[in-house]
Amino acid sequence: MHHSTLFYHTPVESFKIEITGVGSCLMGELARVYLNYTQATAAPVSVVAKFGLYETESNFYRELRPQLKINAPQCFANEHDLQFGLCTLLMSDIIGNTVDQVAGRSPARAKVAVSAN
Repeated sequence: MHHSTLFYHTPVESFKIEITGVGSCLMGELARVYLNYTQATAAPVSVVAKFGLYETESNFYRELRPQLKINAPQCFANEHDLQFGLCTLLMSDIIGNTVDQVAGRSPARAKVAVSAN
């Protein structure tokens, strides 16, 4: 397995999982995880968790993302089971900026996203 470590070292006291990708995730499960810490911290209050067939995305965050100067979510953990091809990603939560994987973006919104970088 390949992995990376969290950048924050404050213990998590409790968490709540909200499944967010019902009916729209084609490659696996998608959830938002709300985190409560044991002390005050600059760590995120929520992260996005992806479980499933995200090998291309896993490889992107492990191999390409560190070399690119683009606006993309931060990947806190990246586990890839090579035997079964299953991945687990924990990423920064960009609330309000997600895309339905079936419907996609409108051409106008896609153009704005591409030209922003």
